[in-house]
Amino acid sequence: MKSIQKLNPIVVKGILGVGGHFDRSHMPLESRYSVILPSDSHITNLVIDLYYEREGHSGTLHVLSAIREKFWIIKGHATVRRRLSKCFTCRRWNSKVGEQVMAPLPKVRVTPSGMLLWKLPVIILDQYW
Repeated sequence: MKSIQKLNPIVVKGILGVGGHFDRSHMPLESRYSVILPSDSHITNLVIDLYYEREGHSGTLHVLSAIREKFWIIKGHATVRRRLSKCFTCRRWNSKVGEQVMAPLPKVRVTPSGMLLWKLPVIILDQYW
């Protein structure tokens, strides 16, 4: 209740809205008095999802800015951030690419053999004779 009192609430057409500086402006009614939504409501989650899809899976602040044109969510930043963190599409887009770990080489390829070094002078001299 304390967080709503800071918003100077006003009832317009039976809906609780944010009162404030725009009382005498010529803006549309829903822009003048943003509808107050609780942070833990199913309707709030639906509104966040709608604007999130509409804004093209943008970031938290961008979605919150678009929502605040018509709605005011109590604890809006935390609520939007929590809801956007559950988006499976964005989780898939932003996931780390798997890295392949190289297997250890076989012992035969790692240990040097003396055969090639012994034959090297013979191969070089054979080319010139």
